Amino acid sequence: MCSVASSGMSIRTITSRAIVFPSTGNPHDVLSLHSYSLPDTPKPDSVLVKFLAAPINPADLNQIEGVYPSKARFQSIQGKQGDWAVGGNEGVVKILDVGDQVTAEGIEKGRWAIMKSTAFGTYTLGSTLMDRDMENTCRDYSRRITAVTKRSKDPSSQCSNDFSKSIHGRSDDA
Repeated sequence: MCSVASSGMSIRTITSRAIVFPSTGNPHDVLSLHSYSLPDTPKPDSVLVKFLAAPINPADLNQIEGVYPSKARFQSIQGKQGDWAVGGNEGVVKILDVGDQVTAEGIEKGRWAIMKSTAFGTYTLGSTLMDRDMENTCRDYSRRITAVTKRSKDPSSQCSNDFSKSIHGRSDDA
């Protein structure tokens, strides 16, 4: 997240950016960088997050091209005309703030989380999400490992556990 601005009242906003596209096609032709504002306090039922890492993999590019089975989610985006999608399927976020009506276990300020579904739109610096869109994760792994654990959970979890054993002398299974 880039900056915080005050509008003269007590409402502050956070400037963020995302890689967006208005339609499927060649990534070189359809992708653009979009700046937008977020309130620095989430709504009561939502969670304000900062994306720490979001890998680019062939599935992401195929989704932008429109040839991947899981299709991009096109929707209204602040400051853009028509429906747009934010690129990216995987990513790890740091929870910056939690609305007072969020009750999901492990969703708390300072924790890391990953997306529960594909086509979420992880190529962004910050966002406001619903707690049902993410799941809590461990902070013992690097951002890179955590960012890719959801899509191939079993192999990735095994790899992460093996890595953790070699670095920390333990696994998450213990």
